[in-house]
Amino acid sequence: MAKKFIRTGLYCSLAVILVLSLAFAGCGSSGGGNGGAGGGGGDSEQTGQLVVNVYDDETKELIRSKKLNVTLDGNSVMVTTGTHTFTNLSAGEKTLTISVLGYSPYTATVVIEAGKITTHNAYLVKSGTGPSFPLVIPMLQVPVAAGGFPTGTGDSGVKNVNYIYLLGMHEVTYALWKEVYDWATDEARGENRYYFQNAGQKGSDGAETDTDQHPVTMITWQDAIVWCNALTECYNARNGTNLNCVYTYNGEVLRDSRIDNLEAYSNAVAGPTNGFRLPLSVEWELAARWMGSKEDPPDWAIEYPAGSGVYWTPGNYASGATAPYTDVDATSAVAWYSKNSGGATHPVGEKDPNALGLFDMSGNVREYCFEQANPSTAIRYQLGGSWKAPDSDLQIGEKYSGFGTANDVGFRLARTP
Repeated sequence: MAKKFIRTGLYCSLAVILVLSLAFAGCGSSGGGNGGAGGGGGDSEQTGQLVVNVYDDETKELIRSKKLNVTLDGNSVMVTTGTHTFTNLSAGEKTLTISVLGYSPYTATVVIEAGKITTHNAYLVKSGTGPSFPLVIPMLQVPVAAGGFPTGTGDSGVKNVNYIYLLGMHEVTYALWKEVYDWATDEARGENRYYFQNAGQKGSDGAETDTDQHPVTMITWQDAIVWCNALTECYNARNGTNLNCVYTYNGEVLRDSRIDNLEAYSNAVAGPTNGFRLPLSVEWELAARWMGSKEDPPDWAIEYPAGSGVYWTPGNYASGATAPYTDVDATSAVAWYSKNSGGATHPVGEKDPNALGLFDMSGNVREYCFEQANPSTAIRYQLGGSWKAPDSDLQIGEKYSGFGTANDVGFRLARTP
């Protein structure tokens, strides 16, 4: 039995996870539809089955070399064979979402028929880069937790988030950082040109031999929020959208993270807009803990609110792990840290994702959040631990903070749709 986290008077409304592509183009298409084949189907005449085949849209071959996060009405599975069968499904419409690094997110509606096997062929389109391509930012919708969720390493606190938001599937890569940085700092932008205190670094050491899919490091919190504004404007230019920049000072878009602009970024306002931004620490922890509804939850999972059927990862676990942070095998499955990293960052998405489909929420690089850890200082939250951190830093209920640049600190994008 899973642990019951009892607190009366609270109710939890969880939204179904949706994988959202923010670009107009490259959303993939269904190549076999929702065809149902007659036959025995599920375990009884009252249930059906769904066979999902995931193909590369260009090669028309099953995607076997990557970890696919396949979600059906909020129930996620990790697929490495390119195909998966869901069984014992109730009849009716269901939402299928598929996310995998290097491809545009995919979503479709499938219809399950009682006593039948439905086959759905999903064709995923690779994400393009460069000025001739739309910018595709893989993000996942985080379920609403209006009834609250446990917080802290001992799970003794309770917080809630009663609105929908999106969180990046992985940490911002050096490839994306550099692409937007070059666009934003181009002299041709004139008075709308961006300026940064730091140019960013590829991973832990900037080695030429490393792929640009390592997370960006050696940036400050100020660099990160200014870059989020730059991404919003670059995204609009490339995709024809009209998102609004989040961070402003005296009503003007914040475009300068240099030290001589201290007054502006120290008093930056995060407006209630739909552009790209840093997550709040409570948003980060919710996404790191969420497990969703489970018919047969593991005995270590925390049910909260009690009786809700909604489960959360304990605060002394790494995000997505199946045992406390001291369990080397469970922690190493989801995180790069001091015991397995080899003394360096790794390309994003190599470890197993958490239940929501987010990669590297623990380990690889610490991730900046927006708010101050102490209102009287400029120090900001840096959550999740890193490639050179001890296992205790990977606990999702632990709060760490810092300031300045480091080769084990980066960030993850958030957005309010």
